[in-house]
Amino acid sequence: MHRETEMRIKSTFGFTSALIAAAITSGCGGSPTLGTASNPRARAVDAFQTPTSVTATIDGTVMTGVSGFGSVSGYQVFNNGSRTAMFTDASTAATLATQSPIFTLNSFYTVIGYAGASGPAIMVLSDSNQVSSGQAAIRVTKAGVGGATVVDVYVTTPGADIVSASPTFAGVTLGDTSQTYRVMASGTYEVRETAAGAKNIILDQQFTLGGGTATTLLDVGTSTFLRLTDK
Repeated sequence: MHRETEMRIKSTFGFTSALIAAAITSGCGGSPTLGTASNPRARAVDAFQTPTSVTATIDGTVMTGVSGFGSVSGYQVFNNGSRTAMFTDASTAATLATQSPIFTLNSFYTVIGYAGASGPAIMVLSDSNQVSSGQAAIRVTKAGVGGATVVDVYVTTPGADIVSASPTFAGVTLGDTSQTYRVMASGTYEVRETAAGAKNIILDQQFTLGGGTATTLLDVGTSTFLRLTDK
């Protein structure tokens, strides 16, 4: 009788120990489980004016929604670490550009394929998903040739004079990933782009920035900005 009880105790202890070990193994070290809340998210943007249709992939996963110039995929979940981003010509399958960005946990990314100064290129932006209600975040970068090589961007109340104003984003270059978000009160703003150090206006649009939102504006070499909603 005592021996049978002892065996049941040992069996229960062994099963419990296995469960604890499994929990520790799944919670510590190794790659995170794909699809958990902490995994990186990434989306893709087609800023190529040619070819007319491209395919965007990250680690071989097709970024659905990228179907032509100005198109944007939704965010998809990936593992952290070094990933492989690629844009190919949808008609010929020829590779346009590749890059191996490092994705970190709890982060969002925008992977942009664009026409660089010396050929097709990719830039990767780290997106904000932390904006307080009543405030809005905005950033601007350049993802297209045309206009000035280096630009300044002014984000002001509509109609404000920029003659004596300092740019909100200064010295923006093609493929610039260094421009950080500017946080301001939610509302309607006029966004004007000029050649760097000058006041001649290249692009001029108004945007309403809602509370708790983050926005990226891309100069893609056309007469209007391409607006991306980051949050």
